[in-house]
Amino acid sequence: MFAVLRIRLSEATAPGAIIDTAVIDKRIINAGGTVNGAGSGRRELAEDILASTTRPGDVIAIDENGEYDVLLCPATSAEAQVIVDQLAEQFTDNGLGAEVGLACYPRDGRSTEILLARAKGQSPDPTDLPHPIVVRDPQMIALHQMIDRVAGSDVTVLLLGETGVGKEVIAETLHQRSPRADGPLVRINCAALPEQLLEGELFGHERGAFTGADKAKAGLIESAEGGTLFLDEVGEIPLSTQVKLLRVLEERKVLRLGARSPTAVDVRIIAATNRDLEADVAAGTFRQDLFFRLHVFPLEIPPLRDRASEIEPLAAVFIASLCEQMHRRSRPRLSASAVAALQAYAWPGNIRELRNVVHRALLLCHGDVISDAHLPLERMGRTIATHHDREVSGAMPMPGRSDPP
Repeated sequence: MFAVLRIRLSEATAPGAIIDTAVIDKRIINAGGTVNGAGSGRRELAEDILASTTRPGDVIAIDENGEYDVLLCPATSAEAQVIVDQLAEQFTDNGLGAEVGLACYPRDGRSTEILLARAKGQSPDPTDLPHPIVVRDPQMIALHQMIDRVAGSDVTVLLLGETGVGKEVIAETLHQRSPRADGPLVRINCAALPEQLLEGELFGHERGAFTGADKAKAGLIESAEGGTLFLDEVGEIPLSTQVKLLRVLEERKVLRLGARSPTAVDVRIIAATNRDLEADVAAGTFRQDLFFRLHVFPLEIPPLRDRASEIEPLAAVFIASLCEQMHRRSRPRLSASAVAALQAYAWPGNIRELRNVVHRALLLCHGDVISDAHLPLERMGRTIATHHDREVSGAMPMPGRSDPP
């Protein structure tokens, strides 16, 4: 079992080299340090410590560069902490100078590179991720703690929030932190398709189900088998389609158009909306039984104006990613006046609007500093205070929240 580990450690622990070994199962154990002495004795000692501290059955995976050993083991958090403590004690007592710590399960995927970055206490470059994740505000920290709690289950999650707050990013995060992370994440915008097309895309059809259906086609629900289906703008689904979606949630079965019998599916549902679904239920435009099925674990994502501490780091992430897309070598920084203007704006379009404003500023800025002169100040005159005044007056109710009794 440990033959491969012994070979790799012999290669990786030459004098002055770094030992980095991780034991992973939703937690990462990192033993990293410099081997200062020469000779095989120290290498054998490191091997013996790892062999005695870990357990039979641990699976060994080597990264593509052969520089690190990652051990995947079925360990609970408590078991993982015991192994961490034992590694720390053994390495310290034997003078190997290794630093041992327990890192959080990665929030942004399970690729080898990201796992190793987390094990080393580093964060991967946010420009390498499908969507950047910036968590600074206490509300967002609490939200991600709730995500951690629910990610491991198959419970249906309903994401609530204004347009552009990052509901798709949260859906991706839920999927990536779940046991279904190796399965597909299938997305559909329910507001983007007319009723007939939406049903066909969701449920699929059999051959001959309608004119032009010359062959059978699996729907997106079936395509998400073993993974997650993300229903964006779920509040826009027509009533007739809501009935069929309810059946999927209740029975975990999907009936293709033109089929005689349903097909069982193993799919986790995440839905999102910027609408007040409770008000839609009261108005008769959204089924109450479907609402209850979707509203098992609601998560409300605060608007960007309520988490101003994240505006500057988000803008920096967008500057980096957009400069890369534009093949621009220099990455301008934000001036103090630009940061102040960004933080004072109400951001009705939230993160999506912030990205657009940053993109525009990059096109206008030819130097190393983005100032408020590069921002659309004439359009950004609406401040947070003005926005909140409109909310209080009832002109702009927050989505996903019922009015107080």
